Amino acid sequence: MLTREEATIIGAQDGDGTTQCGCAATGAPVSARDENEGPPAVPEPNLEDLVPIALVIAAGCESCAENAVARALEHGTPWRHIQKALQIIAKMQKLDCFAKAVGPDVIARMERPLAAGGRTLREAMISAGK
Repeated sequence: MLTREEATIIGAQDGDGTTQCGCAATGAPVSARDENEGPPAVPEPNLEDLVPIALVIAAGCESCAENAVARALEHGTPWRHIQKALQIIAKMQKLDCFAKAVGPDVIARMERPLAAGGRTLREAMISAGK
């Protein structure tokens, strides 16, 4: 399990300690931004750096998670995008529907890589003075 500090860093729980099931989504698009609007105020996430983080965490590789987070930072992915990705992964891991779909083995092997990714991000943020 994540330590309380690690869960706080990556925001693994909602404010009340619970999570909402992603399976109950209403079908609304992920981005509600209208195509006619101007560019978003925040740069779009770099999926080429964020998706590998999720995959190596699901695969259960601690060093891979550390490397994927470090690589994303080296490529200029904003730390807040990496933090958000880690939050989403942590929330998904806690959902009953996700656990049922992937099984307890996958849920268990995600713990340490998720913590390692969060630690790498936290250390980078401290080094950068954020």
